[in-house]
Amino acid sequence: MTAAGTRPGASQWVSWLVGIAALAAVVAVAAQLSEERAFVALLERAEPRWLLLAAALQAATYAAQGEVWREVLRRAGRPWGLRRAYTVSVAKLFVAKALPSLGVSGGALVLRAMAGDRSPRQVATTVVAIDTRAFYLAYALN
Repeated sequence: MTAAGTRPGASQWVSWLVGIAALAAVVAVAAQLSEERAFVALLERAEPRWLLLAAALQAATYAAQGEVWREVLRRAGRPWGLRRAYTVSVAKLFVAKALPSLGVSGGALVLRAMAGDRSPRQVATTVVAIDTRAFYLAYALN
């Protein structure tokens, strides 16, 4: 009940919700600005040789993932080139980050790429299953 003895109306609830949303927006903007300042400070202290090493190691992860696929495909008589495997590996990461779905979207992209190259469905499914197992094994060892 309000001071006048009436029940609060929908407009009061809407006002509260708008106020909470505005507060959340202010907090989000402030957090984003502080993250940007921290990132700039990190870049100022960064040493280029370590950034290059990090970039090379990140690139190697895509190549390693592509090599897992290539080995399975090679044994199935459907070899892929290194460039093709690397390209699909990078695309898989992008799709998995853009459409987070517990890895399903990235796996679907790999299946589609292999189907486009006329790999048998069983081979493509095996590639995705081995890739998923390798990912979780590496994650567990980390």
